[in-house]
Amino acid sequence: MGPIRYTRTARLLHWLMAGGIITAAAVAISFDGLPLSPHKIHLINYHKWAGLTVLWLWVARVLWRLTHQPPELPVTLAAWERRVASSTQLQLQAIRGEPPEVHDELQ
Repeated sequence: MGPIRYTRTARLLHWLMAGGIITAAAVAISFDGLPLSPHKIHLINYHKWAGLTVLWLWVARVLWRLTHQPPELPVTLAAWERRVASSTQLQLQAIRGEPPEVHDELQ
């Protein structure tokens, strides 16, 4: 039987990534349409470093998931809900660029 909830580290990585993605998007929106200037170049660099930070957080998150079992789905879920949950997880992994083997090892 797996854990009841995600570990503190997994939750921290999740929210740091979410914050980094939101920050990178906000910075990108802020320099969109600005004329080329030192200020715009600074914003582009902030955006780049936010993206690289999210990339390293993603690597850490994948490594964490490979070495730690995720919580099991509630037993009250119907079979179709389990299939939808599994499908959604695979789709999110595809968006993030994770190989399907990560999902397969977790099941």
